[in-house]
Amino acid sequence: MEVIHIDYPYKRKKNLWINLVLIIVVLSLYSLNSFFIKPSLPEEKNFFEYVMENHFNDFLCPILICALLNVTALGVKKQLVVFWLIYLLLFIFSSFMWEYVRPYILQVFNPLHKTPHFLWGDILAYFLGYLSYYVFYICLYDKRKNLKETGK
Repeated sequence: MEVIHIDYPYKRKKNLWINLVLIIVVLSLYSLNSFFIKPSLPEEKNFFEYVMENHFNDFLCPILICALLNVTALGVKKQLVVFWLIYLLLFIFSSFMWEYVRPYILQVFNPLHKTPHFLWGDILAYFLGYLSYYVFYICLYDKRKNLKETGK
């Protein structure tokens, strides 16, 4: 498993701040979409409006989970998690929980809730969310590693 151990406190603090800012941005976008954009969308939607109503928040949630994971990892272990298998397992687990288990739980509290089924658009949005976070951090890490090797 590839875990980046961050020796210097200022690097750990920088990574912590990057993830905390990411959490704030994601929560802000989620709230903006849920409370302002979705309610104002018309009945007849174009593709962009359809994505904003049905899949944008599904894209944001995995980014939030990854950022929270790394804030916790930096706080407890002083390490940044960049191993791709962790993100793949999180994707599989969250897709199963959100698309299969959650509807059954909702049916307990609301019998009129729809029957569980996998929504492939939502699963694609989850995958793209995890992939974006992973690529963002890998690119950021590789950029810093290259700068360190060249001495800049």
